[in-house]
Amino acid sequence: MSTYNANALKDIAEMLCDSNRVMIFLMSPDLEDECKKQEHYMMTKYIVKDISGDLLKAIEKPGKASVDLHIANGLIAKDTSIAELDGNFCVAPQEIESGVYFM
Repeated sequence: MSTYNANALKDIAEMLCDSNRVMIFLMSPDLEDECKKQEHYMMTKYIVKDISGDLLKAIEKPGKASVDLHIANGLIAKDTSIAELDGNFCVAPQEIESGVYFM
C-alpha cells in the first residue's frame, strides 16, 4: 500500500478477525504427551484441534477494534522520486562563508 487507504485497512482488520484464517501454535514440554502426530521432515510432534469457545468468539467479534485508523498524514510526501540534477554543481567543495562549504 503506497498511500493511506482507510477502506483497505478496514478490510485487513476484518480479514484478521476471520476465524477460518487463524492458526495458533503452542510449544510446551507439558503438551508432549497429548501430541500423537509427528511431522515427516523434522519429526516434530504435534496435534490439530479446532478453535472453540470463548477464544473463537473473541476472534470473530472482538470487543474493541485493535486497529486504530488515524486520519491521513498530509506531511508524508506523495512523490518520492529522485529529482534530476540541473548540472550547476561544482567538482570540488567551495567555501561559502568561513567554515561553511558547498559542493
